[in-house]
Amino acid sequence: MILRQGVKFSYHEFMKSWQDSVPEGMTTSLHQLKGIALTDMSATPPAIWFYPVTALPQDATERFNRLFSLREKWTQADIEPYIRLVLVVVLATVQVNGSTAMYPRQLRVVCN
Repeated sequence: MILRQGVKFSYHEFMKSWQDSVPEGMTTSLHQLKGIALTDMSATPPAIWFYPVTALPQDATERFNRLFSLREKWTQADIEPYIRLVLVVVLATVQVNGSTAMYPRQLRVVCN
């Protein structure tokens, strides 16, 4: 079972199929899919689908709009791979503009 864009799979079936497809002694983990796939554990049954970080726009506003159109609330662990590039660009901008680096705003993702 291979993840495909726009197709949701049963999380438990996917994880079992994935584990069964790797050589004995190797283990699979959802952590290995960070920035590649999203899950919805509140769905019945829980679901997983292909959603690579490369599918998102580079513009920060557009990226956040797209992410929050997918899901109203995010945990820090879930959103981090999808915003890592945006945070690096913002922090680099603060460091380049020496005078603004004196009092930069703290960036914080609030997790509920």
